[in-house]
Amino acid sequence: MPETRAIQGRDLGAEDDFITQMLWRQVLARVHAHRADYAEAERLARAAVAIGEQTDALIWQADALRDLAEVLAAAGLTEEAADALEQALDRYERKKNLPMAAQVRQKLQSLSAGGHP
Repeated sequence: MPETRAIQGRDLGAEDDFITQMLWRQVLARVHAHRADYAEAERLARAAVAIGEQTDALIWQADALRDLAEVLAAAGLTEEAADALEQALDRYERKKNLPMAAQVRQKLQSLSAGGHP
């Protein structure tokens, strides 16, 4: 179901609707990571991050970075995942989103302990 909705977002979303353009990529990235198609998952997740970086929407940027970290961790790229989480944490803190900052800190601790974020 998430894949179907992501594809609908891709097919129906306006090119200048950055949230839609980010979200369908983020969802499909996680779907591909779940299927162990890590190259495509990373490509989609990085594309979502790049779209977000063109905006001043810190929360959306942080969410995309958090999803990128999930993809990278699933692929075994722990250091890169930690870097993406650090960037997400920075944005959540700058936006004063304390609950999400706390979640990201926990994911960073889990990752550094050898777990999955």
